[in-house]
Amino acid sequence: MSKLSISRKGILILLIGLSCLSVKTALAINNLSFDEPITPVEAVIDERSDVDDTSLLDSSDASEEDCTIDDPNSSDDEMNCYIYRDIRLNGCIDGKIQLTITIAWDAAAFNTFTLEVSGFTTDNINLINERSPLTLNYQIPSRDLVVLHAHGIGDNCDYEFTQNVNGICKEVCDNGIDDDGDGRTDCADSECGPSGTITSFSDTKCLKEYYTFTNGFFRLTQYTGTVVRWEWSDNNVNFREWAGSVTSNSPTSRIDYPTTFYARALLEYNGCQKYINAPPVEIKPRAKIIPYTRKNGGTWVAGSTITVCEGESFSLGTQLNIQNNLVLYNPNYTAFNRADGNSYFTFNNATQAMTGGYAIDYTNDDGCDVRQIYNVIVESCVDPCEVTALTCYTRKAGGSWTSGCDIRICEGETFYLATQSGIANNLSLQYP
Repeated sequence: MSKLSISRKGILILLIGLSCLSVKTALAINNLSFDEPITPVEAVIDERSDVDDTSLLDSSDASEEDCTIDDPNSSDDEMNCYIYRDIRLNGCIDGKIQLTITIAWDAAAFNTFTLEVSGFTTDNINLINERSPLTLNYQIPSRDLVVLHAHGIGDNCDYEFTQNVNGICKEVCDNGIDDDGDGRTDCADSECGPSGTITSFSDTKCLKEYYTFTNGFFRLTQYTGTVVRWEWSDNNVNFREWAGSVTSNSPTSRIDYPTTFYARALLEYNGCQKYINAPPVEIKPRAKIIPYTRKNGGTWVAGSTITVCEGESFSLGTQLNIQNNLVLYNPNYTAFNRADGNSYFTFNNATQAMTGGYAIDYTNDDGCDVRQIYNVIVESCVDPCEVTALTCYTRKAGGSWTSGCDIRICEGETFYLATQSGIANNLSLQYP
């Protein structure tokens, strides 16, 4: 009987049967993946459950002497009741597995051959009218499991086999083909390009007179790939590169710009680049208070510190255009609300207990707030120009003090003139 030797190259193996069990085989894969993406290779599979399908066929696995198969077209009289097959997965196109099955048989052994592929298609082939070997091509929808069930029947032979092929079509990012059939090719496919989300501290930013975004305001989270650069824009159309060290998951440099702010990061993954957009940040004007004070209903003075005397009144106020949404807290943190159209708070009959820090909180119509601190000092005051009224007292020598400013004495007597106690100094006496 003539023999058909197996190729030693390990890449293209046409005919393998049970008569060569020592040959190690692997699943024929091209652009398919299992649990993890793998490098496309080509090999062959057979129905044996004990086959090591993680290695390619190599000539070192079997010698030409002990690994040969019968030529099904041999002229010998011995009948060969095997159907030899080579099963190959030749990649994916439009989400369909390109499946090629080549079978060979002893022309005298089989008359019919039935092949069912995962319930997707069934072929009934009259082998009498076909010449061995026979190649069958199929396009199978991508799925976790492809089951090949074949049955050959002849006058004296009945041979059946089942083969499971695992694989799902996965996009190859550089072949120009929509491998997985989702309508997107190469870098346009989400499997190839980077992904991620940009979060920000807030979608509204209440800023001061200058506008600054610093490290950590925008941050990439749960992203794949590497950051090429960050960009920003004030109109979501014309973007500028964010200067500085911005190849991390958060930009680190400052940008001063008073407007709605847009940011995005350019990421690269699998040779594909994609922009990840941040939610726009609406920059709103900072709430602002200009402090004013006045006492006893007088003139307003710009500033946040006021000194008053006990018994006086004082007012703490702001500019006139923020009459509402004001709350004042006294040194005891008691709150006073102002929503009556006035932009100030007045306190009467000041006492030294009212000395301390006062705070006015203001929230503008955009929801931005600010706090202004005032310092109030209440003193016990004495007017240096005030004249103290005198009470007159008089007495004669050896007598008692009499209230009054007049005294009648005789010549030679001694008399005394005095005032109330407490003003012993700074007195002067004038007489005729």
